[in-house]
Amino acid sequence: MPISGGDEREQASVHLARGAFHHRVHRVQGVLTVIVGAAIPWLLPNYIRDASWLSAEEKARLQGQIDREEAQKKIVGATTRRQGFLDPRVLLTTLTCFFLVCANFGTVLFLPQILKPIFPSLNNIQISLLISLAFVIGGIGGILCGRHSDRKGDRKWHIVACAALATIGYGYAAVAPTPIAQFAGIILGVLGIWSIFGVFWAYAGDLLGGAAAAGGLAFVNSLGSLGGVVAPNLLAYAAQASGSFSGSLWVLAGFSVLTGVLAAVLKALPIAQPLRAEAS
Repeated sequence: MPISGGDEREQASVHLARGAFHHRVHRVQGVLTVIVGAAIPWLLPNYIRDASWLSAEEKARLQGQIDREEAQKKIVGATTRRQGFLDPRVLLTTLTCFFLVCANFGTVLFLPQILKPIFPSLNNIQISLLISLAFVIGGIGGILCGRHSDRKGDRKWHIVACAALATIGYGYAAVAPTPIAQFAGIILGVLGIWSIFGVFWAYAGDLLGGAAAAGGLAFVNSLGSLGGVVAPNLLAYAAQASGSFSGSLWVLAGFSVLTGVLAAVLKALPIAQPLRAEAS
């Protein structure tokens, strides 16, 4: 039955109202972000010695830890401006970041579209709850993996292991026989990828120091973030070519494999152990 002109106008007004609401939300978010960013120089100190909430003993201990880390980076890390952009280890770290971001952005942007055909009877709110569950598990994994990495004094192999877990998860989800099994595979994939981020940026921080720190970290982040442009297009192409989102899941598995392979080539760096407060 054709839709009447009144129904069309009513639907158009609903879409316009929703669009105007989203625009207002985005504007508010943008304004708040700018306000917080502008206030940071006045809210946070530049140096440990300026942190009013720390005692003199705590300041001395923290400053000593930073001095030890910087001294170690001068021996095994990248500390000059030139090294921050051209050191082979920085370039390899940047490439690792690129594929890690590809896997993450591909997951975040495509997960609703991937889950909808798997659970066709669920509405958008229920799909959102499933996505939230996967991300909560991934967030918990990131915290636990980061703490374990600190305790063991290792970054490299934690990244490799998590990338392998993500590869297994996404690959299994692409061929799993039931919707629940597919979702379980996706959760494993999210858990693996999200567990990498804290450890990866800790590795980048262990590598870059001195004059190389600010520019080098920005370099790694800026070029790595290009994965957010590449990944959605590749996932869309894979879904269209394969006729289902299984193709997209295989692409995510491929991004995870490349992340792990590149991480395995990274040079393992020593981690300066924190100074312990003396027992009173």
